[in-house]
Amino acid sequence: MCIRCGYVGSQDLNILFHCLYQGGIMNKNILTIFILLALTSFLIGCSANPTTPSAANTNTPSNSVTASTSGTVIAPASDTIKDITIEAYSFGFKQTGPQINKGDKVRITFTVTDGKHSFILPAYNIEFTPMGPGQTQSATFIANKSGTFEYHCNNPCGPGHADMVGNLVVN
Repeated sequence: MCIRCGYVGSQDLNILFHCLYQGGIMNKNILTIFILLALTSFLIGCSANPTTPSAANTNTPSNSVTASTSGTVIAPASDTIKDITIEAYSFGFKQTGPQINKGDKVRITFTVTDGKHSFILPAYNIEFTPMGPGQTQSATFIANKSGTFEYHCNNPCGPGHADMVGNLVVN
């Protein structure tokens, strides 16, 4: 029995639906407002621009990784650092830089041009925190294995989030 209006239904589920649609626990107006707020929050999350960039997100290395295999550190072919720039935009990546070979010392510089994006390259244990337009983070590592390694945006950034995937190729 509905404690609000005394409705008697044949099953508990009928009583619950009766209350929902007749203004009991949650009427249609409250449900509509809740759905609109949730949708708005999701859409704003991608386009939010921080007003002041934090010191950790502005042109300072946030991760420095030296990868190894079986406890043996692979020395870089030379002291030269190969710079790769990965630019995130809604909804994709633009990667520029030289060819990477196994053993190269590589610096990935990640920057965002619009929206709010993050970056993760699981094969080399590199992850950058979400940031907004104009912000930059970088990490240096030794490319100790060859192959094609997927990276992606790790911050839900809107309807095209699933398309934010790229590849780092190490020969």
